[in-house]
Amino acid sequence: MNKLIAKARVGSDNMYNIGNQTAQFIQMFFRRPKEIFGKLDERYLSSQDYVNDLGEIHFLRQESLAEDLVALLATEGFTSDEFNFIKNHRKVNKTRQRYVDRTSLWTEKALEYVEENESFLFRILKNKGIDYQRPTFL
Repeated sequence: MNKLIAKARVGSDNMYNIGNQTAQFIQMFFRRPKEIFGKLDERYLSSQDYVNDLGEIHFLRQESLAEDLVALLATEGFTSDEFNFIKNHRKVNKTRQRYVDRTSLWTEKALEYVEENESFLFRILKNKGIDYQRPTFL
């Protein structure tokens, strides 16, 4: 099903196995997503050319949200008086853990699928400082 969704988003035969999450990312964060889908080839996917097509974005990681937000605000010229409350504010809307053992959520087949179909997205994220490592619990 995900391959059909990605194919509909990409608008072609999706010969480079662009996954649904990658297709959504391109639609949301690239300046001209339809044009990008038209020029997806091995050279483009393996080059750094995509950096020029990517909109100006800064990611805040959920696990370090307050710290990342403070760092971003500081780079944008906010003073510590303006963002100190973020450091000291109690956590709200904190997600409760649903699973004690999260390893049961992944299978080898699922990991291989994600690695194959979302590799371009992982490359983009790594370029932006987010380097996800494959789970080692299997």
